[in-house]
Amino acid sequence: MRFFSVDILDLAKRYCSIIRGFFKVKAPKVDHCSVVQCGECIDINDLKDKAAMNTITWLHLSDLHFRDREATSLDRNVILTALLEDLHGLEERHDLSPDFILISGDIAYSGIREEYELAEMFFDNLLEVTKLSKERLLVVPGNHDINSPLISQGAKAIISSLSSRMMMEGALIDVQDRSLILRKFKGYSDFVNDYFNGTIFFNNNQYFWVRTLNLSGHNVVVLGLNSAWTASGGVDERGKLGLSERQVRRALEQGNDEGIKIALLHHPFDWLYEFDWNVCEPLLMDNCDFILSGHLHKTSLSFKETPDARAMNIAAGACYASRDYHNSYNIVRLDFERREGELFLRTWSDSGSGFWTEDTLAYRNVKNGIYHFLLGEYISVAPPDGDSLETIDTQFSRQTDRGMRLIRDLIPGIDVPLTRDEFTRVEEQFAFKKPVILTGDAGTGKSGIAAALVRSAQKRGAATLLLDSRRVGQIQNEAQLREYFDFRGPILSAIEKIGRHKGCRLIIDQLDNVVGSPSAMILVDLAIDCCRFEGVEVVVISRKRETHEERLLEKLTQSEFVELTSHPLSEFGVREILGKIGIDEPSNELVALGRNLLNLDLIGKVKEQQADFNFSTLMDEVALWEHYLKVLREQEEIGDGLDKSGQIIAEVMKLARDGLSGDNRTFLLDNPPSPEQRRLISWGIIVCDERVCRFFHEKLQDFLYARDATQRNAMPEKVLDEIDVHTTRNVMLWMEKIYARRDSRLHNQFLKETFNV
Repeated sequence: MRFFSVDILDLAKRYCSIIRGFFKVKAPKVDHCSVVQCGECIDINDLKDKAAMNTITWLHLSDLHFRDREATSLDRNVILTALLEDLHGLEERHDLSPDFILISGDIAYSGIREEYELAEMFFDNLLEVTKLSKERLLVVPGNHDINSPLISQGAKAIISSLSSRMMMEGALIDVQDRSLILRKFKGYSDFVNDYFNGTIFFNNNQYFWVRTLNLSGHNVVVLGLNSAWTASGGVDERGKLGLSERQVRRALEQGNDEGIKIALLHHPFDWLYEFDWNVCEPLLMDNCDFILSGHLHKTSLSFKETPDARAMNIAAGACYASRDYHNSYNIVRLDFERREGELFLRTWSDSGSGFWTEDTLAYRNVKNGIYHFLLGEYISVAPPDGDSLETIDTQFSRQTDRGMRLIRDLIPGIDVPLTRDEFTRVEEQFAFKKPVILTGDAGTGKSGIAAALVRSAQKRGAATLLLDSRRVGQIQNEAQLREYFDFRGPILSAIEKIGRHKGCRLIIDQLDNVVGSPSAMILVDLAIDCCRFEGVEVVVISRKRETHEERLLEKLTQSEFVELTSHPLSEFGVREILGKIGIDEPSNELVALGRNLLNLDLIGKVKEQQADFNFSTLMDEVALWEHYLKVLREQEEIGDGLDKSGQIIAEVMKLARDGLSGDNRTFLLDNPPSPEQRRLISWGIIVCDERVCRFFHEKLQDFLYARDATQRNAMPEKVLDEIDVHTTRNVMLWMEKIYARRDSRLHNQFLKETFNV
């Protein structure tokens, strides 16, 4: 016998509703119900949760028109407050809980800051009611999101010339033209970049976005397109706007994950130039399952079909136009088990005190405001074949082994890894079913803690996935991550599957090295989704020194991750370790240096090579690192001579600069590697995965670049020209220390120019 838990729960809720209605008393809230089958008690909520795993639901709002005018604020507040109440009611009556929210433009009325401040307050309330985080709220601009006074005469001239495909593509390619055109989005841009904490961006280079969500084991790829970039605030711009083939194709390239694809834009296709309409609509129909828009203030549902493609077009009406307007919104639910979809149409009634209700006026044949459709006719719902447990375990073990080879958690002269209090604190949080974000400065042993967490999970027989973020720094989407693991199904499904089978510990290390790239967002989303799985423990490891790093990590702390910090070693612990490697009476300066584990590692290396070295001469960090290089040079000079050692040092500083000029600190060796490069590998300074290499620690890379830059008397502006901006902070700190030891005049000049920059 099969039980339909939702139906039973609905009946129970309706019964309680009748009690409230007739007797005017508060009936008990029905959150728990069970039935008995074959002598077993089945929790209806468990069945309900299982059913929810096979559905995807989104809320579609459009044309909110927030306006900083007292005359309209009462009407707007009445309607939008009632909308929040309506969403709560739909959850109770139809189990409609959106997994994400799509806003198809016209958030503001005239694109100014004050209007977006009102929007932020509403969005905060909306996210609270729907129990969603900001990364599940996705927005695109409309024509009301432009600030018309910011459109210069030059921008108007460019826009008026876009009457051919060639001219339109040229305007988007030309950096100056594009910047001039997009300046009108300043209010919208500031709002998006400040409010969404890096989930979506808007700037001269990112005027559209692509997001992949993994929901219920299915990928949902949303293309956030900008159909308002050619709008100028004219009364009638129908047929005079551009989406552009370039924008659409670039979005499709970035969103090439398998799964359900949704195109989100403000304007219907017939508002585009005819040449643009003729290209963009077929492109999106051929690649997307749903095309969502707004602008017309009218609900519309249509099925577009050609011999080559088929898609469902859903146009949302205006969420707020005025109090007495036919305001509307919609919700879509896809049920993969029943292979059907439902479109819930809602409209505003100003009768009495006003309320939202079923929209039965949009279409004659849509009963009760709910339109049903079969999924198989419009989208493919069959997920990719899953991977076997053996395949998953093998691939995870292989990846973990590769990650462990990059971690050095043994101090030279000591045969066992250090025991860290931070490891114990992470394990304690896992015991409470809490995911962890472990932060700390460079060299405080975060990766060593990761290695200890791997070993403890393996000891109890759980699967482990140690994922070094730098290895996947180039991925753009989930499909590429899946390809990296050579999986047929989504990586999320693999983690969930093996977690249920034997437990799984997911450790994402070195996240700070990919901040600012699409891979960082993919890894953060993976961590957030995986921590909800039974049997899966998640820890993310990253520095948190820069603003862009902090903003990304806020997504984790907002998703119930517990933040722990990796601290420097205690002075007592350092003295104990130094004693074990044969330094019995260390100076206070050496002890202070040794509190950083990377420095302690270098001290151990020097002690191995120069047992009688007088460590009291090392007064600061620069002196330690310079002496470490000196030891390496002397070892090389013994075999190959002074010239050869100098060539190797010159090569390593060049590689440091090459790696910092990109966005993931890696670099390519010669093919075949030069003799100098082979020696650097044998020294252990660089580690390689085929030809792609990196320094064994980012702090060493920063030091070597800073050493080279100070030898060239480089100042901050030169540094900013040479390396990626996200890597400059620690480089600048090294340069300041080196200049302070070497030349007071250059040190003062460096400090002065640093403040100016």
